[in-house]
Formats: sequence, structure tokens, C-alpha cells
Amino acid sequence: MTNEKDLRLAHEIVNSFDTQQALADICGRTQPAVAQWLKRGIPKPWLMFLRERYPTLKAWQIADAANAKDLPN
Repeated sequence: MTNEKDLRLAHEIVNSFDTQQALADICGRTQPAVAQWLKRGIPKPWLMFLRERYPTLKAWQIADAANAKDLPN
């Protein structure tokens, strides 16, 4: 089951691009596949690909901050 953080990250990433189709073209996927990412989260291999290719996306800062909050003190 996908957790809320994964879905928020998916929305942040997808919204960083002009359209779902633009992101689908970058990933060699279809627009409906990218739309599913908003419901199920982005598969880990695609997250790794996008993080490598687009390291300056604001979504990564948000994800890193959220993950830091979850770490024990």
C-alpha cells in the first residue's frame, strides 16, 4: 500500500513538469502511466532515474525534509 508521503512526492514531481505527457515522454512511458503514479506513487526505479536526471527539483528538498522528520532523535 502506498503511503501519504509517497503520494505527495509523486504529486510534487509530476507537477514540476509542464504536463503529465512531458514527463511521460522523458521516461518513455504513456501519459496514463504517469497519471497512475499520482494514485499509486512513482515506482522506485523511476524515482531514482528522475532524482539522477533532475537533482534540483524542489520535490527532493521536500522529500528529504519529510524523511528527516521521521528519523529518531
